Amino acid sequence: MVYFFSFITALFVSLVVIPPLMALSRRVGLVDVPNARKVHVDPIPLCGGIAIAIGTLLPVLMWAPLDRTLASYVVGAAVIVVMGIWDDAKPMNYRWKFLGQLIAVGCVMYGGVMIEHLPFCGLDAAPLWLTLPVTVLFLIGVTNAVNLFDGLDGLAGGCIILSLSVIAVLSYQVDAVVGVLLALALMGSVCGFLRYNTHPASVFMGDAGSQFLGFTTAVLSILLIERFNPALNPGLPLLLLGLPLFDTLMVMVQRIAAGRSPFRPDRNHLHHKLMDLGLRQVGAVSVIYGTQGLMVLSALALRYASDGAVLAAFFVIAAVIAIPLLTLQVVGWRAQAAPQTGAFVERRNLWLRRRTWLPDGSTAFLRTALSATLILGALIPIPISSDFSVLTLGVAGFALATLIFYQRRQLVILRFAIYFSAAVVSFFLASWHEQQPWLGSFIAGYLALMCIVLAIAIRVTRRDLFHVTPQDLLILFIVIAVPNLSGELAMQYNIGQIAIVFVVLLYTSEFLMLRDVRGRWLLGGAAIVSLCAVGLRPLLI
Repeated sequence: MVYFFSFITALFVSLVVIPPLMALSRRVGLVDVPNARKVHVDPIPLCGGIAIAIGTLLPVLMWAPLDRTLASYVVGAAVIVVMGIWDDAKPMNYRWKFLGQLIAVGCVMYGGVMIEHLPFCGLDAAPLWLTLPVTVLFLIGVTNAVNLFDGLDGLAGGCIILSLSVIAVLSYQVDAVVGVLLALALMGSVCGFLRYNTHPASVFMGDAGSQFLGFTTAVLSILLIERFNPALNPGLPLLLLGLPLFDTLMVMVQRIAAGRSPFRPDRNHLHHKLMDLGLRQVGAVSVIYGTQGLMVLSALALRYASDGAVLAAFFVIAAVIAIPLLTLQVVGWRAQAAPQTGAFVERRNLWLRRRTWLPDGSTAFLRTALSATLILGALIPIPISSDFSVLTLGVAGFALATLIFYQRRQLVILRFAIYFSAAVVSFFLASWHEQQPWLGSFIAGYLALMCIVLAIAIRVTRRDLFHVTPQDLLILFIVIAVPNLSGELAMQYNIGQIAIVFVVLLYTSEFLMLRDVRGRWLLGGAAIVSLCAVGLRPLLI
Protein backbone atom coordinates (compact mmCIF):
# COMPACT_ATOMS: atom_id res chain seq x y z
CA MET A 1 0.00 0.00 0.00
CA VAL A 2 3.01 2.30 -0.23
CA TYR A 3 1.80 3.60 -3.58
CA PHE A 4 -1.64 4.46 -2.19
CA PHE A 5 -0.23 6.19 0.87
CA SER A 6 2.29 8.18 -1.19
CA PHE A 7 -0.62 9.65 -3.15
CA ILE A 8 -2.72 10.26 -0.03
CA THR A 9 0.17 11.75 1.96
CA ALA A 10 1.03 14.17 -0.84
CA LEU A 11 -2.64 15.13 -1.16
CA PHE A 12 -2.97 15.81 2.57
CA VAL A 13 0.26 17.76 2.86
CA SER A 14 -0.66 19.97 -0.09
CA LEU A 15 -4.16 20.60 1.26
CA VAL A 16 -2.93 21.40 4.75
CA VAL A 17 0.03 23.69 4.00
CA ILE A 18 -1.62 25.89 1.35
CA PRO A 19 -3.85 27.98 3.70
CA PRO A 20 -0.99 29.10 6.01
CA LEU A 21 1.24 29.67 2.99
CA MET A 22 -1.46 31.88 1.46
CA ALA A 23 -1.58 34.02 4.59
CA LEU A 24 2.23 34.26 4.66
CA SER A 25 2.36 35.14 0.95
CA ARG A 26 0.01 38.07 1.41
CA ARG A 27 2.09 39.40 4.29
CA VAL A 28 5.40 39.24 2.39
CA GLY A 29 3.97 40.38 -0.94
CA LEU A 30 4.38 37.08 -2.80
CA VAL A 31 1.32 37.70 -5.00
CA ASP A 32 0.51 37.82 -8.70
CA VAL A 33 -0.61 41.33 -9.62
CA PRO A 34 -3.01 41.41 -12.61
CA ASN A 35 -2.10 43.17 -15.85
CA ALA A 36 -3.38 43.44 -19.41
CA ARG A 37 -2.02 40.01 -20.42
CA LYS A 38 -3.55 38.13 -17.49
CA VAL A 39 -7.15 37.06 -16.99
CA HIS A 40 -7.54 37.53 -13.22
CA VAL A 41 -8.47 40.89 -11.68
CA ASP A 42 -7.29 40.61 -8.04
CA PRO A 43 -3.84 39.92 -6.54
CA ILE A 44 -3.48 36.14 -5.96
CA PRO A 45 -0.92 34.42 -3.66
CA LEU A 46 1.87 32.62 -5.54
CA CYS A 47 2.57 29.91 -2.98
CA GLY A 48 0.95 26.85 -4.59
CA GLY A 49 4.25 25.65 -6.03
CA ILE A 50 5.83 25.51 -2.59
CA ALA A 51 3.00 23.30 -1.35
CA ILE A 52 3.22 21.06 -4.43
CA ALA A 53 6.99 20.60 -3.95
CA ILE A 54 6.67 19.82 -0.23
CA GLY A 55 3.77 17.44 -0.82
CA THR A 56 5.69 15.62 -3.56
CA LEU A 57 9.13 15.32 -1.98
CA LEU A 58 8.00 14.30 1.53
CA PRO A 59 6.46 10.88 0.63
CA VAL A 60 9.21 10.21 -1.91
CA LEU A 61 11.90 10.74 0.73
CA MET A 62 9.89 8.64 3.21
CA TRP A 63 9.35 5.56 1.03
CA ALA A 64 11.50 5.60 -2.11
CA PRO A 65 14.99 4.04 -2.00
CA LEU A 66 17.43 6.95 -1.98
CA ASP A 67 20.01 6.24 -4.63
CA ARG A 68 22.26 8.58 -6.60
CA THR A 69 19.60 9.30 -9.24
CA LEU A 70 16.89 10.18 -6.73
CA ALA A 71 19.26 12.26 -4.61
CA SER A 72 20.38 14.23 -7.65
CA TYR A 73 16.75 14.81 -8.63
CA VAL A 74 15.89 16.12 -5.15
CA VAL A 75 18.79 18.58 -5.29
CA GLY A 76 17.89 19.68 -8.81
CA ALA A 77 14.21 20.09 -7.89
CA ALA A 78 15.19 22.17 -4.86
CA VAL A 79 17.21 24.47 -7.12
CA ILE A 80 14.22 24.84 -9.46
CA VAL A 81 11.85 25.67 -6.58
CA VAL A 82 14.20 28.17 -4.92
CA MET A 83 14.87 29.99 -8.18
CA GLY A 84 11.15 29.93 -8.95
CA ILE A 85 10.27 31.49 -5.59
CA TRP A 86 12.87 34.16 -6.20
CA ASP A 87 11.39 34.88 -9.62
CA ASP A 88 7.85 34.99 -8.18
CA ALA A 89 8.90 37.43 -5.46
CA LYS A 90 11.03 39.65 -7.71
CA PRO A 91 10.95 38.90 -11.46
CA MET A 92 14.47 38.17 -12.68
CA ASN A 93 16.17 38.38 -16.04
CA TYR A 94 15.64 35.26 -18.17
CA ARG A 95 19.42 34.68 -18.19
CA TRP A 96 19.36 34.05 -14.45
CA LYS A 97 16.40 31.72 -14.94
CA PHE A 98 18.33 29.69 -17.47
CA LEU A 99 21.35 29.59 -15.19
CA GLY A 100 19.29 28.09 -12.37
CA GLN A 101 17.71 25.62 -14.76
CA LEU A 102 21.13 24.62 -16.12
CA ILE A 103 22.34 23.94 -12.57
CA ALA A 104 19.27 21.76 -11.92
CA VAL A 105 19.75 19.94 -15.21
CA GLY A 106 23.42 19.37 -14.40
CA CYS A 107 22.41 17.81 -11.07
CA VAL A 108 20.06 15.23 -12.60
CA MET A 109 22.43 14.44 -15.46
CA TYR A 110 25.15 13.78 -12.88
CA GLY A 111 22.71 11.31 -11.32
CA GLY A 112 22.29 9.44 -14.59
CA VAL A 113 19.25 11.12 -16.17
CA MET A 114 20.32 11.08 -19.80
CA ILE A 115 18.62 10.56 -23.17
CA GLU A 116 20.70 7.87 -24.88
CA HIS A 117 18.34 6.63 -27.61
CA LEU A 118 16.79 8.92 -30.19
CA PRO A 119 14.03 8.34 -32.75
CA PHE A 120 15.20 7.15 -36.17
CA CYS A 121 18.67 6.30 -34.76
CA GLY A 122 18.15 2.57 -34.38
CA LEU A 123 18.48 0.41 -31.26
CA ASP A 124 22.04 1.46 -30.43
CA ALA A 125 22.80 4.40 -28.20
CA ALA A 126 23.32 7.66 -30.07
CA PRO A 127 26.72 9.40 -29.79
CA LEU A 128 27.34 11.55 -26.71
CA TRP A 129 27.93 14.72 -28.73
CA LEU A 130 24.30 14.40 -29.87
CA THR A 131 22.54 13.05 -26.77
CA LEU A 132 24.12 15.55 -24.37
CA PRO A 133 22.64 18.71 -25.96
CA VAL A 134 19.35 16.91 -26.67
CA THR A 135 19.01 16.01 -22.99
CA VAL A 136 19.76 19.56 -21.87
CA LEU A 137 17.40 21.01 -24.47
CA PHE A 138 14.60 18.60 -23.55
CA LEU A 139 14.82 19.17 -19.79
CA ILE A 140 15.02 22.96 -20.08
CA GLY A 141 12.45 23.03 -22.89
CA VAL A 142 9.82 21.06 -20.98
CA THR A 143 10.47 23.03 -17.78
CA ASN A 144 9.80 26.30 -19.58
CA ALA A 145 7.00 24.90 -21.74
CA VAL A 146 4.92 23.98 -18.69
CA ASN A 147 5.78 27.34 -17.13
CA LEU A 148 4.51 29.21 -20.21
CA PHE A 149 1.49 26.89 -20.46
CA ASP A 150 0.27 27.84 -16.97
CA GLY A 151 -2.17 30.58 -17.98
CA LEU A 152 -5.61 29.59 -16.64
CA ASP A 153 -6.92 28.19 -13.37
CA GLY A 154 -6.03 24.51 -13.15
CA LEU A 155 -4.65 24.34 -16.68
CA ALA A 156 -1.04 23.23 -16.23
CA GLY A 157 -1.74 21.12 -13.16
CA GLY A 158 -4.58 19.22 -14.80
CA CYS A 159 -2.65 18.50 -18.00
CA ILE A 160 0.38 17.29 -16.06
CA ILE A 161 -1.83 14.97 -14.01
CA LEU A 162 -2.95 13.35 -17.25
CA SER A 163 0.69 12.86 -18.31
CA LEU A 164 1.70 11.50 -14.92
CA SER A 165 -1.17 9.01 -14.86
CA VAL A 166 0.23 7.27 -17.95
CA ILE A 167 3.80 7.49 -16.62
CA ALA A 168 2.63 5.84 -13.37
CA VAL A 169 0.87 3.02 -15.24
CA LEU A 170 3.84 2.33 -17.55
CA SER A 171 6.26 2.47 -14.61
CA TYR A 172 4.18 0.03 -12.59
CA GLN A 173 4.05 -2.44 -15.47
CA VAL A 174 7.83 -2.88 -15.18
CA ASP A 175 7.90 -2.62 -11.36
CA ALA A 176 9.74 0.73 -11.33
CA VAL A 177 9.12 1.69 -7.70
CA VAL A 178 10.72 5.15 -7.84
CA GLY A 179 8.80 6.07 -11.00
CA VAL A 180 5.43 5.05 -9.57
CA LEU A 181 6.07 6.68 -6.20
CA LEU A 182 7.24 9.98 -7.67
CA ALA A 183 4.46 10.13 -10.27
CA LEU A 184 1.72 9.34 -7.73
CA ALA A 185 3.16 11.75 -5.16
CA LEU A 186 3.21 14.59 -7.69
CA MET A 187 -0.32 13.70 -8.78
CA GLY A 188 -1.52 13.78 -5.18
CA SER A 189 0.06 17.12 -4.39
CA VAL A 190 -1.36 18.66 -7.58
CA CYS A 191 -4.81 17.29 -6.74
CA GLY A 192 -4.58 18.99 -3.34
CA PHE A 193 -3.48 22.23 -5.00
CA LEU A 194 -6.37 22.09 -7.49
CA ARG A 195 -8.82 22.22 -4.58
CA TYR A 196 -7.72 25.87 -4.15
CA ASN A 197 -7.00 26.53 -7.83
CA THR A 198 -10.52 26.04 -9.17
CA HIS A 199 -11.98 28.99 -11.07
CA PRO A 200 -11.95 31.58 -9.62
CA ALA A 201 -8.65 30.50 -8.09
CA SER A 202 -7.60 31.59 -4.61
CA VAL A 203 -3.96 30.57 -5.13
CA PHE A 204 -1.55 30.17 -8.07
CA MET A 205 1.37 27.76 -8.34
CA GLY A 206 3.68 30.50 -9.66
CA ASP A 207 6.93 29.91 -11.53
CA ALA A 208 8.13 27.73 -8.65
CA GLY A 209 5.24 25.32 -9.16
CA SER A 210 5.02 25.29 -12.95
CA GLN A 211 8.79 24.81 -13.37
CA PHE A 212 8.78 22.09 -10.71
CA LEU A 213 5.98 20.30 -12.57
CA GLY A 214 7.74 20.56 -15.91
CA PHE A 215 11.16 19.58 -14.54
CA THR A 216 9.84 16.56 -12.61
CA THR A 217 7.71 15.29 -15.49
CA ALA A 218 10.62 15.68 -17.91
CA VAL A 219 12.93 13.71 -15.58
CA LEU A 220 10.33 10.96 -15.18
CA SER A 221 9.83 10.78 -18.96
CA ILE A 222 13.55 10.25 -19.56
CA LEU A 223 13.82 7.66 -16.79
CA LEU A 224 10.77 5.86 -18.17
CA ILE A 225 12.18 5.32 -21.66
CA GLU A 226 15.85 4.94 -20.75
CA ARG A 227 15.91 3.11 -17.43
CA PHE A 228 12.49 1.79 -16.38
CA ASN A 229 11.47 0.28 -19.73
CA PRO A 230 13.94 0.77 -22.61
CA ALA A 231 11.61 -1.19 -24.90
CA LEU A 232 9.30 1.83 -25.08
CA ASN A 233 9.50 4.10 -28.10
CA PRO A 234 12.10 6.84 -27.43
CA GLY A 235 9.75 9.46 -28.90
CA LEU A 236 7.04 8.76 -26.32
CA PRO A 237 7.74 11.94 -24.26
CA LEU A 238 6.65 13.95 -27.30
CA LEU A 239 3.11 12.63 -26.79
CA LEU A 240 3.21 12.53 -22.99
CA LEU A 241 3.99 16.26 -22.94
CA GLY A 242 2.48 17.01 -26.31
CA LEU A 243 0.21 19.97 -25.67
CA PRO A 244 2.61 22.14 -23.59
CA LEU A 245 5.36 21.49 -26.15
CA PHE A 246 3.09 22.27 -29.11
CA ASP A 247 1.80 25.44 -27.44
CA THR A 248 5.33 26.67 -26.73
CA LEU A 249 6.55 25.93 -30.27
CA MET A 250 3.51 27.66 -31.76
CA VAL A 251 4.01 30.78 -29.61
CA MET A 252 7.76 30.95 -30.27
CA VAL A 253 7.26 30.70 -34.04
CA GLN A 254 4.64 33.46 -33.98
CA ARG A 255 6.85 35.77 -31.92
CA ILE A 256 9.89 35.26 -34.15
CA ALA A 257 7.77 35.69 -37.30
CA ALA A 258 6.51 39.00 -35.91
CA GLY A 259 10.06 40.17 -35.22
CA ARG A 260 9.73 39.99 -31.43
CA SER A 261 11.84 38.24 -28.84
CA PRO A 262 10.68 34.61 -28.36
CA PHE A 263 10.84 35.20 -24.59
CA ARG A 264 8.63 38.29 -24.51
CA PRO A 265 5.16 37.51 -23.03
CA ASP A 266 2.05 38.04 -25.15
CA ARG A 267 -1.47 36.70 -25.66
CA ASN A 268 -0.73 34.12 -28.34
CA HIS A 269 -1.00 31.00 -26.19
CA LEU A 270 -3.60 28.37 -26.94
CA HIS A 271 -5.76 29.30 -23.98
CA HIS A 272 -5.70 32.97 -25.02
CA LYS A 273 -6.84 32.03 -28.53
CA LEU A 274 -9.68 29.90 -27.21
CA MET A 275 -10.88 32.70 -24.95
CA ASP A 276 -10.61 35.19 -27.82
CA LEU A 277 -13.07 32.94 -29.65
CA GLY A 278 -15.59 33.54 -26.89
CA LEU A 279 -14.99 30.54 -24.64
CA ARG A 280 -15.00 31.11 -20.91
CA GLN A 281 -12.25 29.78 -18.66
CA VAL A 282 -14.18 26.60 -17.87
CA GLY A 283 -14.77 25.91 -21.57
CA ALA A 284 -11.19 26.66 -22.61
CA VAL A 285 -9.75 24.45 -19.86
CA SER A 286 -12.13 21.62 -20.74
CA VAL A 287 -11.12 21.76 -24.44
CA ILE A 288 -7.43 21.67 -23.53
CA TYR A 289 -7.96 18.81 -21.05
CA GLY A 290 -9.67 16.83 -23.76
CA THR A 291 -6.85 17.45 -26.25
CA GLN A 292 -4.15 16.56 -23.74
CA GLY A 293 -6.12 13.44 -22.84
CA LEU A 294 -6.04 12.45 -26.51
CA MET A 295 -2.26 12.97 -26.53
CA VAL A 296 -1.55 10.78 -23.51
CA LEU A 297 -3.94 8.05 -24.61
CA SER A 298 -2.12 8.02 -27.94
CA ALA A 299 1.14 7.63 -26.02
CA LEU A 300 -0.30 4.65 -24.17
CA ALA A 301 -1.57 3.06 -27.37
CA LEU A 302 1.65 3.68 -29.35
CA ARG A 303 4.18 2.92 -26.60
CA TYR A 304 5.73 0.09 -28.62
CA ALA A 305 4.96 1.51 -32.09
CA SER A 306 7.46 2.72 -34.67
CA ASP A 307 9.14 6.12 -34.52
CA GLY A 308 7.20 7.26 -37.55
CA ALA A 309 3.85 6.34 -35.98
CA VAL A 310 4.60 8.31 -32.80
CA LEU A 311 5.80 11.35 -34.71
CA ALA A 312 2.81 11.17 -37.08
CA ALA A 313 0.39 10.95 -34.16
CA PHE A 314 1.87 14.10 -32.62
CA PHE A 315 1.62 16.11 -35.83
CA VAL A 316 -1.88 14.84 -36.64
CA ILE A 317 -3.19 15.86 -33.22
CA ALA A 318 -1.36 19.20 -33.51
CA ALA A 319 -2.99 19.77 -36.91
CA VAL A 320 -6.40 18.89 -35.47
CA ILE A 321 -5.84 21.72 -32.98
CA ALA A 322 -4.18 24.31 -35.18
CA ILE A 323 -6.18 24.12 -38.42
CA PRO A 324 -9.69 24.58 -36.95
CA LEU A 325 -8.37 27.24 -34.58
CA LEU A 326 -6.81 29.28 -37.39
CA THR A 327 -9.91 28.81 -39.55
CA LEU A 328 -12.22 30.09 -36.83
CA GLN A 329 -9.96 33.09 -36.27
CA VAL A 330 -9.94 33.95 -39.99
CA VAL A 331 -13.72 33.75 -40.38
CA GLY A 332 -14.25 35.70 -37.14
CA TRP A 333 -16.35 33.02 -35.44
CA ARG A 334 -17.19 33.47 -31.76
CA ALA A 335 -18.91 31.09 -29.37
CA GLN A 336 -22.41 32.07 -28.32
CA ALA A 337 -23.28 31.93 -24.65
CA ALA A 338 -25.45 28.90 -24.03
CA PRO A 339 -28.75 29.45 -22.23
CA GLN A 340 -28.25 28.95 -18.53
CA THR A 341 -31.49 27.08 -17.92
CA GLY A 342 -34.21 25.31 -19.83
CA ALA A 343 -37.87 24.69 -19.03
CA PHE A 344 -37.16 21.44 -17.19
CA VAL A 345 -34.32 23.00 -15.20
CA GLU A 346 -36.52 25.93 -14.23
CA ARG A 347 -39.27 23.59 -12.99
CA ARG A 348 -36.73 21.57 -11.03
CA ASN A 349 -35.22 24.69 -9.46
CA LEU A 350 -38.67 25.99 -8.52
CA TRP A 351 -39.55 22.65 -6.93
CA LEU A 352 -36.29 22.61 -4.97
CA ARG A 353 -36.66 26.20 -3.80
CA ARG A 354 -40.09 25.47 -2.37
CA ARG A 355 -38.60 22.78 -0.11
CA THR A 356 -37.15 25.14 2.48
CA TRP A 357 -36.05 22.22 4.65
CA LEU A 358 -33.73 20.80 1.99
CA PRO A 359 -30.56 22.85 2.73
CA ASP A 360 -30.51 22.09 6.47
CA GLY A 361 -32.00 18.61 6.09
CA SER A 362 -29.52 17.42 3.48
CA THR A 363 -26.62 18.92 5.44
CA ALA A 364 -27.76 17.21 8.66
CA PHE A 365 -28.03 13.86 6.87
CA LEU A 366 -24.55 14.16 5.39
CA ARG A 367 -23.08 15.24 8.72
CA THR A 368 -24.60 12.25 10.52
CA ALA A 369 -23.76 9.78 7.76
CA LEU A 370 -20.13 10.88 7.46
CA SER A 371 -19.56 10.93 11.24
CA ALA A 372 -21.05 7.44 11.57
CA THR A 373 -18.99 6.17 8.63
CA LEU A 374 -15.74 7.45 10.13
CA ILE A 375 -16.40 5.92 13.55
CA LEU A 376 -17.99 2.62 12.52
CA GLY A 377 -15.55 2.17 9.65
CA ALA A 378 -12.64 2.29 12.10
CA LEU A 379 -14.12 -0.72 13.95
CA ILE A 380 -14.06 -3.01 10.89
CA PRO A 381 -11.95 -6.07 11.82
CA ILE A 382 -9.17 -5.64 9.26
CA PRO A 383 -5.64 -6.68 10.36
CA ILE A 384 -3.18 -3.79 10.49
CA SER A 385 0.51 -3.51 11.28
CA SER A 386 1.83 -2.03 14.51
CA ASP A 387 3.56 0.74 12.54
CA PHE A 388 0.26 1.77 11.01
CA SER A 389 -1.50 1.82 14.38
CA VAL A 390 1.27 4.00 15.83
CA LEU A 391 0.97 6.35 12.84
CA THR A 392 -2.80 6.79 13.23
CA LEU A 393 -2.51 7.27 16.98
CA GLY A 394 0.20 9.88 16.43
CA VAL A 395 -1.96 11.74 13.92
CA ALA A 396 -4.88 11.73 16.36
CA GLY A 397 -2.69 13.01 19.19
CA PHE A 398 -1.14 15.69 16.99
CA ALA A 399 -4.55 16.86 15.77
CA LEU A 400 -6.01 16.98 19.29
CA ALA A 401 -3.02 18.81 20.79
CA THR A 402 -2.93 21.32 17.95
CA LEU A 403 -6.66 22.05 18.25
CA ILE A 404 -6.20 22.77 21.96
CA PHE A 405 -2.96 24.74 21.97
CA TYR A 406 -2.85 26.31 18.49
CA GLN A 407 -6.31 27.60 17.80
CA ARG A 408 -5.33 29.88 14.90
CA ARG A 409 -5.21 26.90 12.51
CA GLN A 410 -8.20 24.93 13.76
CA LEU A 411 -9.85 24.68 10.33
CA VAL A 412 -6.66 23.33 8.73
CA ILE A 413 -6.16 20.73 11.47
CA LEU A 414 -9.81 19.65 11.34
CA ARG A 415 -9.47 19.12 7.59
CA PHE A 416 -6.27 17.15 8.09
CA ALA A 417 -7.83 14.83 10.70
CA ILE A 418 -11.02 14.29 8.69
CA TYR A 419 -9.20 13.57 5.42
CA PHE A 420 -6.73 11.19 7.05
CA SER A 421 -9.54 9.32 8.80
CA ALA A 422 -11.50 9.16 5.53
CA ALA A 423 -8.49 7.58 3.78
CA VAL A 424 -8.09 4.93 6.50
CA VAL A 425 -11.80 4.09 6.50
CA SER A 426 -11.81 3.89 2.70
CA PHE A 427 -9.07 1.27 2.89
CA PHE A 428 -10.95 -0.67 5.58
CA LEU A 429 -14.27 -0.62 3.70
CA ALA A 430 -12.67 -1.77 0.43
CA SER A 431 -10.73 -4.54 2.19
CA TRP A 432 -13.81 -5.69 4.15
CA HIS A 433 -15.80 -5.79 0.95
CA GLU A 434 -13.16 -8.12 -0.50
CA GLN A 435 -13.45 -10.44 2.51
CA GLN A 436 -17.26 -10.20 2.76
CA PRO A 437 -18.59 -9.96 -0.82
CA TRP A 438 -22.23 -9.85 0.34
CA LEU A 439 -21.55 -6.35 1.69
CA GLY A 440 -20.83 -5.02 -1.79
CA SER A 441 -24.43 -4.16 -2.60
CA PHE A 442 -24.98 -2.48 0.76
CA ILE A 443 -21.82 -0.36 0.51
CA ALA A 444 -22.61 0.59 -3.10
CA GLY A 445 -26.15 1.59 -2.16
CA TYR A 446 -24.96 3.56 0.86
CA LEU A 447 -22.40 5.47 -1.20
CA ALA A 448 -24.96 6.10 -3.94
CA LEU A 449 -27.36 7.56 -1.37
CA MET A 450 -24.63 9.85 -0.03
CA CYS A 451 -23.83 10.98 -3.58
CA ILE A 452 -27.49 11.76 -4.30
CA VAL A 453 -27.93 13.73 -1.10
CA LEU A 454 -24.61 15.52 -1.70
CA ALA A 455 -25.72 16.50 -5.21
CA ILE A 456 -29.00 17.89 -3.83
CA ALA A 457 -27.18 19.71 -1.02
CA ILE A 458 -24.78 21.31 -3.49
CA ARG A 459 -27.66 22.32 -5.77
CA VAL A 460 -29.62 24.07 -3.00
CA THR A 461 -26.50 25.73 -1.55
CA ARG A 462 -25.17 29.09 -2.67
CA ARG A 463 -23.04 28.48 -5.78
CA ASP A 464 -20.25 30.72 -4.54
CA LEU A 465 -19.93 28.53 -1.44
CA PHE A 466 -19.41 25.22 -3.19
CA HIS A 467 -19.46 24.20 -6.84
CA VAL A 468 -18.10 21.42 -9.04
CA THR A 469 -15.48 22.41 -11.61
CA PRO A 470 -13.57 20.76 -14.48
CA GLN A 471 -10.73 20.15 -12.03
CA ASP A 472 -13.03 18.09 -9.81
CA LEU A 473 -14.13 16.00 -12.79
CA LEU A 474 -10.48 15.52 -13.74
CA ILE A 475 -9.65 14.28 -10.25
CA LEU A 476 -12.58 11.87 -10.31
CA PHE A 477 -11.50 10.54 -13.71
CA ILE A 478 -7.89 10.01 -12.63
CA VAL A 479 -8.71 8.45 -9.27
CA ILE A 480 -11.20 6.01 -10.80
CA ALA A 481 -9.63 5.31 -14.22
CA VAL A 482 -5.95 4.89 -13.38
CA PRO A 483 -6.43 1.94 -11.00
CA ASN A 484 -8.44 0.18 -13.70
CA LEU A 485 -5.65 0.76 -16.22
CA SER A 486 -3.07 -0.82 -13.91
CA GLY A 487 -4.76 -4.22 -13.78
CA GLU A 488 -2.76 -6.38 -11.39
CA LEU A 489 -2.16 -3.51 -8.98
CA ALA A 490 -5.87 -2.71 -8.78
CA MET A 491 -6.82 -6.35 -8.20
CA GLN A 492 -4.16 -6.87 -5.54
CA TYR A 493 -4.87 -3.77 -3.46
CA ASN A 494 -8.51 -2.97 -4.37
CA ILE A 495 -7.39 0.49 -5.43
CA GLY A 496 -10.50 1.04 -7.54
CA GLN A 497 -12.84 0.45 -4.57
CA ILE A 498 -10.62 2.47 -2.22
CA ALA A 499 -10.56 5.37 -4.66
CA ILE A 500 -14.33 5.45 -5.15
CA VAL A 501 -15.06 5.36 -1.41
CA PHE A 502 -12.42 7.98 -0.69
CA VAL A 503 -13.74 10.35 -3.37
CA VAL A 504 -17.25 10.20 -1.90
CA LEU A 505 -16.01 10.78 1.65
CA LEU A 506 -13.57 13.50 0.52
CA TYR A 507 -16.12 15.63 -1.29
CA THR A 508 -18.76 15.10 1.39
CA SER A 509 -16.33 16.28 4.06
CA GLU A 510 -15.20 19.22 1.90
CA PHE A 511 -18.81 20.32 1.40
CA LEU A 512 -19.55 20.06 5.11
CA MET A 513 -16.40 21.96 6.07
CA LEU A 514 -17.55 24.87 3.90
CA ARG A 515 -21.29 24.69 4.50
CA ASP A 516 -21.74 23.41 8.06
CA VAL A 517 -19.73 25.66 10.40
CA ARG A 518 -21.07 24.19 13.64
CA GLY A 519 -20.83 20.64 12.35
CA ARG A 520 -17.10 20.93 11.72
CA TRP A 521 -16.36 20.09 15.31
CA LEU A 522 -18.62 17.04 15.24
CA LEU A 523 -16.80 15.77 12.15
CA GLY A 524 -13.41 16.59 13.66
CA GLY A 525 -14.32 14.76 16.85
CA ALA A 526 -15.55 11.75 14.87
CA ALA A 527 -12.29 11.72 12.89
CA ILE A 528 -10.12 11.82 16.03
CA VAL A 529 -12.20 9.07 17.68
CA SER A 530 -11.87 7.02 14.49
CA LEU A 531 -8.07 7.40 14.42
CA CYS A 532 -7.79 6.59 18.12
CA ALA A 533 -9.87 3.44 17.61
CA VAL A 534 -7.51 2.33 14.85
CA GLY A 535 -4.40 3.25 16.83
CA LEU A 536 -5.52 1.48 20.01
CA ARG A 537 -6.71 -1.66 18.23
CA PRO A 538 -3.56 -3.74 18.95
CA LEU A 539 -4.02 -3.02 22.67
CA LEU A 540 -7.71 -3.89 22.69
CA ILE A 541 -7.54 -7.13 20.66
